[in-house]
Amino acid sequence: MMTKPSALVLGWLGLALLPSVVWAETEPTDPFDGVEFTPGREIDPVPLFATRAPVLYSDLGGVGLLQTPTARHAPDGTMALAFNKVDPYRRYTFTAQVLPWLEFNYRYTRIEGVQTFTGTDNVDKGFDLSFRLLQETERLPALALGLKDIAGTGLFDSEFLVANKQWGDFDVSLGLAWGYLGNDDTFKNPFCSAKDSFCERPQATSGRGGNVEAGRFFKGPTALFGGVAWHTPLDDLSLAVELDGNDYSREPGVQVNQDLALNVGATYRVTPGVDFRVGYERGDTVMFGIVLNTNFTTLRQVKAEPKPTALQVAPAEQNDWPGVSQRLQREAGYAVSGIYQQDDTLTVEAVPTRYRDFNQGRERALRVLAATAPDDITQFQLTEFDQTLPQVSVAVSRDDVVAALTPSDDQPRFADLITAAAPRPADGQSVAYEAPKQSTSFAVSPYFQQGIGGVDAFYVYDLGVRAVASWQREQSLAQMALRIPVLNNYNDLLKLRTPTRLPEVRTRIAEYVDQPVRIEGLQFTQFARLNSDISAQAYGGILELMYAGVGAEALYRPVGSRWGVAVDVNRVRQRDPNDELGFLPYEVTTGHVTLYNQWPDFYNIQSSLAVGQYLAGDVGGTLTVAREFDSGVVFGGFAAKTNVSTEDFGEGSFNKGLFIQIPLDLLFARNTRSQFGLGFVPILRDGGQMLYRRNTLWGGSVLRTPAP
Repeated sequence: MMTKPSALVLGWLGLALLPSVVWAETEPTDPFDGVEFTPGREIDPVPLFATRAPVLYSDLGGVGLLQTPTARHAPDGTMALAFNKVDPYRRYTFTAQVLPWLEFNYRYTRIEGVQTFTGTDNVDKGFDLSFRLLQETERLPALALGLKDIAGTGLFDSEFLVANKQWGDFDVSLGLAWGYLGNDDTFKNPFCSAKDSFCERPQATSGRGGNVEAGRFFKGPTALFGGVAWHTPLDDLSLAVELDGNDYSREPGVQVNQDLALNVGATYRVTPGVDFRVGYERGDTVMFGIVLNTNFTTLRQVKAEPKPTALQVAPAEQNDWPGVSQRLQREAGYAVSGIYQQDDTLTVEAVPTRYRDFNQGRERALRVLAATAPDDITQFQLTEFDQTLPQVSVAVSRDDVVAALTPSDDQPRFADLITAAAPRPADGQSVAYEAPKQSTSFAVSPYFQQGIGGVDAFYVYDLGVRAVASWQREQSLAQMALRIPVLNNYNDLLKLRTPTRLPEVRTRIAEYVDQPVRIEGLQFTQFARLNSDISAQAYGGILELMYAGVGAEALYRPVGSRWGVAVDVNRVRQRDPNDELGFLPYEVTTGHVTLYNQWPDFYNIQSSLAVGQYLAGDVGGTLTVAREFDSGVVFGGFAAKTNVSTEDFGEGSFNKGLFIQIPLDLLFARNTRSQFGLGFVPILRDGGQMLYRRNTLWGGSVLRTPAP
């Protein structure tokens, strides 16, 4: 039977291997006829896994040697998943180069030989940040400032300042550490001379862990550390030796011997993206580990799409509007609902389903229209829909389309011709083609949910099949979703339902997941566009796995705006986990005012701040910050702070987590707007928990985002 950590490792490897598997299955034996191969999103061709020999990872996660960090950072967008074992610790780490100058590291540590009251090994969770202060130059070293375990229990918290200088194949680091990494206390704390409070490090931490303990920063024991990494003539082998600033006789809660303050090790790159590590530490202990890494900036996939329509002098399909609709679907990914004509203007209403780069789909659609529309048509208008609502209209003259697609010295850029504006209705125009007003669909797809680093199990997973049926007529939508679990380990949870003063709004999740078949949604939604800038929805039914009720949302977002404001209000009742249509007594009103923003000029950061009442009746706010990389991958995190005290909340002190959204077109040879997500929540508790809403108006307004 597959172990939990091995399932996680296989999932990470699958991100690398799946594209080649899909390509092998779909590659035809004969050359493609009418298919255009493109590199996709203008990203330089690179292997799926990025390589850069000088980057080494430490035992504690993050770029470093063995136990000590360095001032080096991985290439922007690099993500690394690692396992390292050096008795008595087993560490699972996730490291992300979220910005060119900021490294994030999440660490889960299992301490062997230290038992909790459940009889399992004690565990510790925390995250680290490393800020690059200086880039290395010919004369100056690289310089970095780091904070370790800044929101954990404080067992391994530490701060450091480190410099690196490279001479040929040798990379030398030297730094000063406070706290855990400086426990050897061989160097006088430079801040102690300025203020006595820096001489001792406070031992107590606030709450139940998970808070940022700024009052401990740069206080207490201090030590020098450093080392040398040698990137040997063997391209895939690097050796390292370091001076460790820690005193292991002071390890928290466990006895650890240390015969020597020097550690030595080797890293061998088996293949791009897979490193094996071995070492000999503390003069008496063997270390081994594995690191898997990839780069979310340079991920790409070769695309095999139908060749775009060539311009024709005499249109060949002037009256075959159903055929034009099919070509728009096939070549541009436009699901056409209607084609209309008024005087010299042809309007197409459609849902873009294929291209994440909307202008790519628009160019292909306008090619089709320029080649097939009657000669008396001089203006084209594309009105694009999402969530049954018109979102934007794009109007372009036929002459401009022809000029942009005809090679010449003064050929205009196609993107310069496209300006999205408020949607213009086709009311009153003559109908050339209309799809049926009513449509039904049915889809079956796998689902996968997981949690990493919980108290009860390192890796909690739920794998199964989701069947979704939907019915739509104009702006009305009915949806039903069935959840069929195939494999999960929620029954392994031991302490998920610890005594709490809060209503159990999420900690009973295992009871809902562990059912042969479960109605995950049975919802009717009515959408409406109130004016060009405001959209709304009202919904009711079974809204999610644990709750049913009614709700409504309104969103203000002008076309071309990178910000918006949404308000949602919901009255819900908790479902009975043992009765599909039954309910528990608990009900609550929950809702939020949410401010969304996008920052394209600052590393394409996306943010949202939601303020309101949560499922447990607590009041507060949730801040979400994420970055979209060039490949379309989104990595981010959230934190919810409410009026629930840290004692009432329980371990972790407040709700927080990480998430990754991966576009499916990175895995397949055809473009698609679909994506899948992975979430990482250190521990599930009842405070700061939102209702999982099936449709959000902000998510449906993506077409209003201005082109880059």
